[in-house]
Amino acid sequence: MQHRDQWSHQLGFIAASTGAAIGLGQIWKFPYMAGIHGGGNFVLLYIGLVFLLAVPSFFGEVIIGKLGKKNCVDSMTELAEKYQCTPMWKYLGYLGLLTLFIVCCFYNIAASWSIFFIIKMILGTTITEHTFDQLIASPLLMLGAYMS
Repeated sequence: MQHRDQWSHQLGFIAASTGAAIGLGQIWKFPYMAGIHGGGNFVLLYIGLVFLLAVPSFFGEVIIGKLGKKNCVDSMTELAEKYQCTPMWKYLGYLGLLTLFIVCCFYNIAASWSIFFIIKMILGTTITEHTFDQLIASPLLMLGAYMS
């Protein structure tokens, strides 16, 4: 049987899960969204949706991982066979992979914006309110082909 690494402490697992669930996108976007959409009402709606959608999804993901002990597609396929469900469940595993790919694409873009502004700051270039607009309007700049 293949050896699988385990968390040394439950607190480490909780901290890593919390960090993954919150993510940088939440930290960056949340204050902006709360400010423009009514503040308190938005926060209440957000917290409600977190408990209604995100918490059950998180626990489902943990349970599937613990039962399947494989990647998401193979776990879903194996569990569908074990519980005599339709093999179509494996496509939910593929949906998880697609979702992860899209999230990684977002973080890649956000990281490249951060690197752009860090380089601008190091070079001593003046950053105006139009700097970001110029960045996203230039495909070559977005690809990092040149720095203006």
